[in-house]
Order: sequence, then structure tokens, then C-alpha cells
Amino acid sequence: MLDVQREVQARGGPICGMPALANFILVSFLCVVLSAAAFIFGAIAYRQVSPPRPRRRVLELTALLLPLVVVGGYVASLLLCL
Repeated sequence: MLDVQREVQARGGPICGMPALANFILVSFLCVVLSAAAFIFGAIAYRQVSPPRPRRRVLELTALLLPLVVVGGYVASLLLCL
């Protein structure tokens, strides 16, 4: 935090936060894409397991889908507000 204050004082004014916001949106989008890819591969692997399929695998798929839903919803609401 002190580095930021020094930079503000050196420039004589506030620093634009848009690059930080852009980085946050990019990382959030990457999180959504990776979660979707992991869920798709997990669903394909789940379908190849012979019945009866273990419940633990369903929990794994849910855990893989959770970042997609949470971060994806947040990113969608953030992008709709811009």
C-alpha cells in the first residue's frame, strides 16, 4: 500500500484503476473457461464409468461446476453493469 501512495505522490494525482479491473475480469474469465473445460472432461469421464456410477463422482462434477456458476455469475453481472 505504501508503494501505491508513493506512486500517487510522485505522479501528483490518482492512478487509474482500469488496468487492475481489466486484469480481474480477464482472470475471472479464465477461471470460468478452465472450470467449464474441467466440467466437460469430467462429464465425459463420468459417462464412461460403468453403472452403477459412484455418488462421489457426482460430487466431483458439482465441485468442478461451482466456480463456473459463482464466478461466471459475478463476471456476467460485472460486465452487464459496465
